[in-house]
Amino acid sequence: MTSSLALAVARFWKVHMMAARSGGQVELYQDLMTAGTVAVKHLPRSRLRDSPQAYQDAWPGEVENPWKEIEIMRIGRQLEAR
Repeated sequence: MTSSLALAVARFWKVHMMAARSGGQVELYQDLMTAGTVAVKHLPRSRLRDSPQAYQDAWPGEVENPWKEIEIMRIGRQLEAR
């Protein structure tokens, strides 16, 4: 969560766990509106690649697909806006 909007609604709390295989980590944030805890998967941009196909080409056996997760978030935001 590095955007100014994200920083306005959540505050970093701690790193929950490292993801050695992907070079990322799961971070915990405190939601400033609800006081709840939010988990955020932080992945290096270099790992993501430039497109879903480039990601698949670079990591052909990978089970997780951050591009699918991004799409799920995008659809969720569209539904929320209705």
